[in-house]
Amino acid sequence: MLGLTSYSRWPDAGALRRCAASDGGAARRLQAAALGRLAGLAHVGLTERLQESVASLAASMDLRMGGPAWKARPAARACCAPRQ
Repeated sequence: MLGLTSYSRWPDAGALRRCAASDGGAARRLQAAALGRLAGLAHVGLTERLQESVASLAASMDLRMGGPAWKARPAARACCAPRQ
């Protein structure tokens, strides 16, 4: 949610976080809004654990994580195959 993350670039983000921390009612309302927003998402990941987040997303979508991340003709894929 805008302003609640520590990496928000919104100029008033710090003030919003301080307000929420000092006012229990505001904190509860912001938490309820955030939980409602999360409930509407298909997947949630963390940039701090990006590799695991991507793997989790791929698993939930039944996608394979091996091989190149693009579709190409077999000859083009051969140049990028891992060496054994």
